[in-house]
Amino acid sequence: MVAATGSRILLGTGLNEARKIVAYLLSQKSVSRCEIAGSTRRMRETVGDIDILVTSEQPEKVMDLFIKYGGVKSTVVMGESKTTVLLDIGTTCDLRVIKPESFGSALQYFTGSKDHNVKVRKIAIDHNYKLNEYGLYAGDKNIMEGKDERAIYRELGMDYVPPEMREDRGEIDLVLSHKIPSLVELPDIKGDLHLHTKESDGMNTTDEMIAAAMKKNYEYIAITNHSKSLRIAHGMDDDQFMEYFEKIDRLSDKYNIKILKGGEVDILKDGSLDLENDTLKAMDVVIASVHMDTNMNTENMTDRVINAVKTNKVNILGHPTGRLINERQPFQIDLDEVAKYCSKYKTAMEINASPQRLDLNDENILRTSRYGVAYSINTDSHNIYGYDNMELGVGTARRGWLTKNNIINTMNLNDLIKFLKK
Repeated sequence: MVAATGSRILLGTGLNEARKIVAYLLSQKSVSRCEIAGSTRRMRETVGDIDILVTSEQPEKVMDLFIKYGGVKSTVVMGESKTTVLLDIGTTCDLRVIKPESFGSALQYFTGSKDHNVKVRKIAIDHNYKLNEYGLYAGDKNIMEGKDERAIYRELGMDYVPPEMREDRGEIDLVLSHKIPSLVELPDIKGDLHLHTKESDGMNTTDEMIAAAMKKNYEYIAITNHSKSLRIAHGMDDDQFMEYFEKIDRLSDKYNIKILKGGEVDILKDGSLDLENDTLKAMDVVIASVHMDTNMNTENMTDRVINAVKTNKVNILGHPTGRLINERQPFQIDLDEVAKYCSKYKTAMEINASPQRLDLNDENILRTSRYGVAYSINTDSHNIYGYDNMELGVGTARRGWLTKNNIINTMNLNDLIKFLKK
């Protein structure tokens, strides 16, 4: 399903289609280079259109191949250097053929954002240069001819700016002072701490979820089925959890991966948790989430979540604002206050990598990171394919300027267990 507001689609949908188009074009002999640009490359949570750049000595042939791509619904406009098509997924895609000598400059320009580029062009002017999509010019000479976009930033006395940070939110000052953070990367992730199985509302068995995690070469995972109050998700009661944990113990001897016992425990209206203390103590990972009674005012919702954190039994605060992109607004909550308590009680805030959630989002990560809070990037997978969404969570974390040191599931198993033991 494609969720859209106006013409904006979910990042997961746009990124997947963009990669298919790139693979299709690169399979053609007439294409020598092909890259995704625009908001998709910046990993924005929604995508207004898809931008793709290619180099080719046969631009007319490339454009003809492009409009014949299987996912094209119709051609909007076709030209020698730019063609726009409407895709079946519900958005447009612009394909530009770029001269090889200008590709680095074009990639920087068409990646954006507009506000970031305005600042970079101003710095170029201060250096007596002119910067545009064709190159970086000293007088009439393009000093970036044939070079990549990193060379542009370097020539301007700046560190390279990762695409996810190019939003004019203070990154320019960081790179000019050479204080750009070393952002978390997908290979840094050592495990997924929010997973569901058939025991609640998942689609796959525990064994299938474990096997899929092993294909990711994860060091550990946590199985975190829903608790009893969430009846629509077949939430498990205390006895069912304790019986399930015996199954986990047996499986731990079978597989070469650490399987952590966990649960996604509902935060009830008064801030109490949905399971008995003995059940919570048996868990390695307690994710606490709000699923019901979400129309509370800011003060009451904030108190509710803080009360749950103050039990000192919560390891991860799940999808902290409860929003579904383009479908459901976040509930009213003071994240600054929540982050303070999460930091105090050693509770990580989740970056939920589900394409519909991406919660916390980038702005809320930037906002809460001031309080020294830890984060956990999890996929909230309900089937074996959900693991692939980890990339979206990492991209969101990068948009929030996080390094691997901010994220608990980049830790090795021993360090993670120390964190979880509070």
